[in-house]
This record gives sequence, C-alpha cells and structure tokens, in this order.
Amino acid sequence: MRTSALLVRQICYEQKLYWRSPSSAVFTFAFPILLLVIFATLNQGATIRSLGGISYNQYYVPGIIAFSVISACYTNLAIALSFRRDAGVLKRIRGTPLPPWVFMAGNIGSSLVVSLLLVTLTTTVGVLFYGVTFPGRWGALFLALVVGAFCFCGLGLAMTGLIATATASPAIVNGTLFPILFISGTFFPVQPTELLGRIASIFPIRHFEQAMFAVFDPRLGGSGIELGSPPASRPAAPSTAGSLTLTLSQRGEGARVSSRRRRGARGRGAGGGACAAPWSRSGGCAHGSPRSVCRPLPGCARPPRRCRSAGGGSSSP
Repeated sequence: MRTSALLVRQICYEQKLYWRSPSSAVFTFAFPILLLVIFATLNQGATIRSLGGISYNQYYVPGIIAFSVISACYTNLAIALSFRRDAGVLKRIRGTPLPPWVFMAGNIGSSLVVSLLLVTLTTTVGVLFYGVTFPGRWGALFLALVVGAFCFCGLGLAMTGLIATATASPAIVNGTLFPILFISGTFFPVQPTELLGRIASIFPIRHFEQAMFAVFDPRLGGSGIELGSPPASRPAAPSTAGSLTLTLSQRGEGARVSSRRRRGARGRGAGGGACAAPWSRSGGCAHGSPRSVCRPLPGCARPPRRCRSAGGGSSSP
C-alpha cells in the first residue's frame, strides 16, 4: 500500500477511535462553545477603548478560535498519547508493519481535523449570534491555523514525554495551559507593556492569539499577511523543540527498557540466583528445617540454589 493511502487510513482510524468516546468528544466541542456563549453574552454591546472602540465580541471570538485549536492539538493529543503509552499501545505499534511515523502523523492529522471542525463551529456561532464580522482574509486565516496547529501539536507530543503517569496528564496539561491563556489575553486584552503581557510574550499562545485577532481585526486592511511578522513566525520554534524533546524522551525510555531486558537475561543465565526473588518460603522456619518449603511464583523455572542445597528442605513446584 502506498504511504499516502496508509496515512489517510490511519487518520480515518483515529477519527473513528475519537468519536467512539462520546464523553471526551462532546467536552472538546462543548467547552469552547460554552465559554463563547457565557462571556459573549455577559459582554454584549461592550467595547474596548484600547483597541479603537471595537466590540468585545469582535476581539473575543478570535481568542476562542485560538483556544479551540490549542485544545484539539495540545490538550487532547498529550492526554490521549499518555494513556496509550501507559497501556502499552505505543510499544505494540512498533511490533506491527505500520511505520511509527505514520502512526504519529495519523494522530496529528486527526487533531487537525478536530481543530478545523472547532474553528468552523466557533466562527459560525460568533458571526450568526454575536455580530462578529469576518473581513474575508482566508489566506491569513489558513496560514495562522497551519502554523498554530503545527506548533501546539509539537508541544503536545513533547508534553507526553514529560508526563510520568497517564492519570496525572489532565492535571499537568490543563495546569500548564490555563494560567498562560489568562495572561495571554484570551478573555480580556492584556497590554504588551504590562508585566503579565511581557511574561506571556515568552509563550507561543500570545503570538497565536495575536495572529488570529489580526485576521478578524476590522481596523486593518489588505490580506492580513505580513511576512516576517512575529505573530506568524514565533510559534514555529516551540513545535520543533517539542518534537525534539519527544524524540529524546522516547529514546531514553527505549534505552531503559533494553537495559532492563539485558539485566534480566544475565540473571537468568546465572543459574538459580536469579530465581531467588520469584520464590517464597513458607512454614516460618530457617532453611534446612524439615518444615521449610520453597514455593515457586510465576516467572521462575526452578527453586533458588540455597533451597536446593538446604539439608532436609524440600522444593515443591
């Protein structure tokens, strides 16, 4: 089968797997819409003086669109891969004919599909119900979505390598995301000269939201694309760093697994000494007592050497 066809089938499989978990799928789509409805309704008719008097919803809807992409590409990807890793799925994938890069590309492609659906749904709700205007900058919108999705998919993969256990992944992922969302100006404007604005400029969320707002900003003219502008170029660096972190963490994990296997092989070749741990002694007597019995536990083929050589002791399988 050709590589492109194999990749398409993997994306379709990931989509089936995603939609067969209704609870997580509904939450992914409902949470951004819920935030949009609550804040847009509470601030209906409000304006922002620092941005030339534009309506609050004209500023807020692009921020929710950016949050939808981050939720699909960073949050969902990091949590899902963490649970798959702990379940042993990633190790079993390497034993199949499926190339590992096709598996990872299928996960990323599925996240891109979900983010595209979220962008469409959020934009439709904002335009139809809250009077948001879209200037028709399709090229700028596509460029911002591609760069942002690439960035946060890379960060999601990197976060997978830094999470120790899958049960802790929701707390770690959301705990690192929401504080930065607030200081980056997702819900209310944060001036770049303020302390929180300077801190937020270190992270890619701030630049991604600025790029999305530039697409919807009615004060700007032209196509909305400015080559070499910081909002369009800065988010790409964390994605590269994220992919590198994931690669190094996976290699480290593979090296640890190989080391454990080599130690186990050397222990099995050393004779009965390796079987000491899987065996247990019952009867409460010292070795050599007639009542001492060494019982085998799963994973050991023969009793320990000291049990076989004990006078009067018995070894029973």
